[in-house]
Amino acid sequence: MPGSPLIVEVLAAAALAGIAAATGARVRRLLRAPIQPGLRLPVDFVVGSWALACGLLLLGLLHAWRPWLVASVPLAFAAVARWRGNRWRWATLLSPALGAALALPLAVAPPFFYDALVYHLGLPWQALLEGGIRAHPEDLFSAFPPLAQLLASVPLAAGMSRAPALLHWWSFVVAGAAVGALARRLGAPRWAAVLAAGCVPALPGDALVAGLPAAEGLALAGIFAAVAMALGSTCGTGAALLAGLLAGAASATRVQAVAWSLIVLVLVVVRGRRRGRAGLAAAAGWLAGSAPWWVKNLVLLGAPFAPIGWRGEGMGILWREGGVLMKLGLSPLGVVRQLAAAVAPHAAYLAPLALAAALASLPPGGRRPRLAALVALAGFAAWGLTGIVPRFLAPTLGVLLAVAASAARRGRAGAWAAGLALAATAAVCLTFGVTELRRVGPAWLLTPTRSVPPGWIPNDPFPAFAASRSLPEAARVLFVGEPRGFGFPRRFVAPSQFDVSPLRAVLERSSGPGEACERLRRQGFTHILVNWGELDRLAGGYPVAPWRNVQGWRRWRTFVTWLGEPVVQVGSVQVFALPPNAPQV
Repeated sequence: MPGSPLIVEVLAAAALAGIAAATGARVRRLLRAPIQPGLRLPVDFVVGSWALACGLLLLGLLHAWRPWLVASVPLAFAAVARWRGNRWRWATLLSPALGAALALPLAVAPPFFYDALVYHLGLPWQALLEGGIRAHPEDLFSAFPPLAQLLASVPLAAGMSRAPALLHWWSFVVAGAAVGALARRLGAPRWAAVLAAGCVPALPGDALVAGLPAAEGLALAGIFAAVAMALGSTCGTGAALLAGLLAGAASATRVQAVAWSLIVLVLVVVRGRRRGRAGLAAAAGWLAGSAPWWVKNLVLLGAPFAPIGWRGEGMGILWREGGVLMKLGLSPLGVVRQLAAAVAPHAAYLAPLALAAALASLPPGGRRPRLAALVALAGFAAWGLTGIVPRFLAPTLGVLLAVAASAARRGRAGAWAAGLALAATAAVCLTFGVTELRRVGPAWLLTPTRSVPPGWIPNDPFPAFAASRSLPEAARVLFVGEPRGFGFPRRFVAPSQFDVSPLRAVLERSSGPGEACERLRRQGFTHILVNWGELDRLAGGYPVAPWRNVQGWRRWRTFVTWLGEPVVQVGSVQVFALPPNAPQV
């Protein structure tokens, strides 16, 4: 597994976050949108991350992803960034940084998060091996919003495997600062805004997620900053454009942010001085902000908003795992039951927050908190329809935290309500976070070695990946039963666990193993990699197997037997060479 000294990766992640913020400050100055002081840093970070991603995407689509060039992109942006006169309020980062501290041991650990090994890190790693961003329709995740993956490519190109997680940790800190700014916008006193900001990175649904190489933090920062911009004192054309850009950047990071973008658009129209013009400006901003997603998919797949609208054998499994209620064919009563069951574990802190938010929304003088509370309700509805995974509730909870904090402006009763609600939330966050950290085991996370304890990476492919350095430089390997491609030293194709193995169609269309081998050769493959342990683990619930019935299983076994002895074998992983001149059998 690639990696550099820990201190180098820590400093590199902080430097990349700083370059993103300074770049965003330059773009923000060009837009000339009025913005409150506490919101400048979150807005600049999101906008700068978007700008960096656009530059990296352009290089990727031009097939110019040389490691040295990708690693140099932030330096080019740093040269034109705005480093002085930004009037950032660094103190706003302190509270969310403390809230994210429990996740820091995970951020400095070797990558072990399954989703990251499949796509958060796996896809940019694949693109670096291929010299550019290419179409991979056999992998569902290759169509997902790529902004966080594009940013992860920079440290990966420099040989750093932990820096993407550390950059994600910083994005959660910035997201917390954005909630603090939103709370201040709604009238919360400083102490309440500080408490609300500190809870964001530690919310139970997102417990320790801040320390993983993922995309949630950047999406949250974009959503919270967009809502705060839309609720500004004046929502003119510039503010509407910036709010749309922020929501678009969030959409280019996670699909779930698309629903939130619609919420932001409606909020901009409601708040805009000239509603039609404000709505058009926000829509234009969203198109620009989401461009890393839809431009990439349009160029490579001809389907700009994929995977929305995609159908396939594994999509139903994805909907079920994600709790996408509108895709599960439930009755209205069934939807209510599912929502109640999903919300029940959060009642200990959600109920006090809701009560404090209700108090904050009462007249007189509660118009902005009322609008923000309606935004939270709309977000809850979107969560119920698009996926009831606990961590997807975080945007709603962040807005709710800000509204609850604003109750403190209503005299002693409001201060008590806000204080108790935020204290209850902080207590639950701390308890849950410590419990999860103890379950993970912080001792191995802080060791200087790059090894991960057995069990955290099921059917660990990394020893076999290391042995695969013996394969020819020009090798191109088709993975079977192994969705994780991060760290493999040669070009590869690794269908996700939700995708049908391309080998299935090849075997079904071939008269024998020789013809199947020839078909694979014509597709550019030189080897196949089989993780037998992972194939056995996944085949019962996912369409990863290269067979669909008993007859197909026999074809598969015949094919593997025909290939002969593996050229690499470590544990349950075998790599077989495809003979260049396969005899027809």
